[in-house]
Amino acid sequence: MSPHIALVDLNPNTLVFVRERIRRYSDVTLYRRNILKPLRIPEKFDSIGISYLLHCLPGLIEDKAVSVFENLKGCLNPGGVVFGSTLLYDLSMKHFFARLALDVYQRSGAMSNRWDTLAGLEAALKRSFSRYELHTVGCTAFFSGRP
Repeated sequence: MSPHIALVDLNPNTLVFVRERIRRYSDVTLYRRNILKPLRIPEKFDSIGISYLLHCLPGLIEDKAVSVFENLKGCLNPGGVVFGSTLLYDLSMKHFFARLALDVYQRSGAMSNRWDTLAGLEAALKRSFSRYELHTVGCTAFFSGRP
């Protein structure tokens, strides 16, 4: 049985590229949406993955994560889960090469996580979900949340 996959991104090129990469799945729907605004997607999901997204969005982690989480909760089936990962700038301070790489990405505009902290992400998870999990490896935070 092939899973139903929905891809959501603001960039149409990204949607087409990823659809081509996962062409082995026949049930794929594309949605061009801004994750920081209400999504208005006409279907619900058991799980939603947002790996390596939050650190690319502008703003403070507390604000952008809550906005993203609230927008995604409206797309979940009862009992569903939002999960993902992000790079946290405060944790990169412990690792020279990670800090160097993140600084390069900040200057290039590819990332916007200069003020993203573990405490801020946890506050956003706590505010948005009744149950959440959070752990780190290096400067990467892995999380999940259930309404």
